[in-house]
Amino acid sequence: MNWQRTKPIFCTAVEKFISACIQVYVHIHQYMVLSYIMLSFVLVQNPYIPCLIYLFLVFSYFCVLS
Repeated sequence: MNWQRTKPIFCTAVEKFISACIQVYVHIHQYMVLSYIMLSFVLVQNPYIPCLIYLFLVFSYFCVLS
């Protein structure tokens, strides 16, 4: 496997995936709080999971903006 060729492809795929996540996040931003509350109720035994997902989305959003 040629790492020199694989690395840019992998990085591009990651960038596309992150940008797609950001577009989805921006698109449903108005529903994010509601989704977070619903996830908290669904995962009431593990309330930290939706919190981690939310923090990851916010972190990715600011990373792309910077």
